[in-house]
Amino acid sequence: MTNTISFKAGDRVRLTSNIGSAAQAGAEAEVTKSDPAYTYVVWDRTNGLAREQMDGGYLSHRFELVPAKAIAPKTKRTAEFKKGGRCDQLLNFLTTGRTITQGEAIVLGFGTRLAATVHDLRGAGHNVVTSMKEDCHGNPYAEYRLVTRKANGDRKAA
Repeated sequence: MTNTISFKAGDRVRLTSNIGSAAQAGAEAEVTKSDPAYTYVVWDRTNGLAREQMDGGYLSHRFELVPAKAIAPKTKRTAEFKKGGRCDQLLNFLTTGRTITQGEAIVLGFGTRLAATVHDLRGAGHNVVTSMKEDCHGNPYAEYRLVTRKANGDRKAA
């Protein structure tokens, strides 16, 4: 095994194969420094895989280290909705400043999965607020409204 990838301090790496009794495949580490012969690491012990592995230098020709997939920070996606689609129609409805409930959504033709459509709007970066209400029999239901920002930063219902 030859490690042909060079790493720099701060890189996250993963061991791809078991070497001996202590080095376990799948264990992740952070590189502290690297040279052509050794890669110096501090093992991540949160997953239990690296509990017996020692921090320090590992021979590049004996241990196969690959870059670990970094967990990308969760970002809001911006989406263009299909013109005339359910999300587009609901967004246009809420932009007028009106609120909507599941019962109203069914009557108005937005379908029976209003919460899923609202989830898609939120995923696209729209600030849809949920208010829990009770009907005359004490049964809870959700009412949704769109919140926008004015030019001066104040919040206002759309």
